[in-house]
Amino acid sequence: MPKPASPMRFAAPEPRRKPAARGAARGIHKLTDAQAKFLRRAWDYLAATQPGRDPDSRLLAMVCLLRAARTGTANLVSQDVRTLRAGDPLAAVSSLTSTGWLSARPESVLAADPESPAACGIPDFADPVNPWGIGKLARTRASGWTLRLLSNKLLRRTSNDVRITALYLTAHAAPDGMVEFVPDYLVAACALEGTNEMADAVRTLLEIGWLAEFHRNGVATSRCRLAEEVLALAPAPAPPPPSSATKASSWRTAEADEAAVELQAQQMVAGREVELVRWVTRFWADHGHGPSWSVACGAQGWPRDSGWRRAVSDAALLRLYTTGWLDGLHTPFGMRPGPRYRPFQSEQDVRA
Repeated sequence: MPKPASPMRFAAPEPRRKPAARGAARGIHKLTDAQAKFLRRAWDYLAATQPGRDPDSRLLAMVCLLRAARTGTANLVSQDVRTLRAGDPLAAVSSLTSTGWLSARPESVLAADPESPAACGIPDFADPVNPWGIGKLARTRASGWTLRLLSNKLLRRTSNDVRITALYLTAHAAPDGMVEFVPDYLVAACALEGTNEMADAVRTLLEIGWLAEFHRNGVATSRCRLAEEVLALAPAPAPPPPSSATKASSWRTAEADEAAVELQAQQMVAGREVELVRWVTRFWADHGHGPSWSVACGAQGWPRDSGWRRAVSDAALLRLYTTGWLDGLHTPFGMRPGPRYRPFQSEQDVRA
């Protein structure tokens, strides 16, 4: 009988470690268990839908997905694409738009600036809006964590096949830094050319001190461990089951706060959509531009000073935006009626 294949093992070479790298993970918020699950779900979605043909376009797809998960639209500027260090930025964007996965004009994306970002739609997340039920905090934290990891100084001089492999492995790490994964699945999620390219990326991660060790048993599963210098990037452990006393007051937690915010925002706008959007129309007639968020909330008596009340007021406006009643919320003074208001537009609105 043939002998079983011996496990493949890579270990990080000790001489390449640099003391300066010990602060490599500083300044990045640790993902909570819920935020890490959202990010892993995003990886599963990318592995299934396969947007883009290479690591350059797949990294861009991940950035777009994390921004569009709640509203179906990702606002991009040229710098967003160039920060990803794609070899051909136009090809990276075109790879996503040519298949219809991303709705945008590549030239517009690469010419966009912070004053006028390009609104890039992901149809899978536009109808229905927020199909995964992601909270605002979870989306923001997962997106910020991803961008900060990609800009980490250990990865600065590496190619995108290495950076996307680091992103995938770190997102799937246990709190102690151990990662168990299926190589073929990583290849599919990261748009690598095969397990040989994955092995090359892993060797580089060992050399630069991102990984401490790697073990591959046959072809089915592999295991690696984050190095001490980046262990702080590993997601936090799941919280313990709440006690009965904790459950009674759990509405004060971040997750419950998000649910309560959404509920109160829904109650604020339900049945008043036409009235609220008509006010925006009249503001345009008087000023020649749309109102700011603060002005719009103040006109409706929605407090926007800080904390809880600001979150509720912002969520009310976003609800009008994601349901099609308002548009232009992400453009300065661009707030305007959305497509759902058109059947209710009066002659007076048109004259105004």
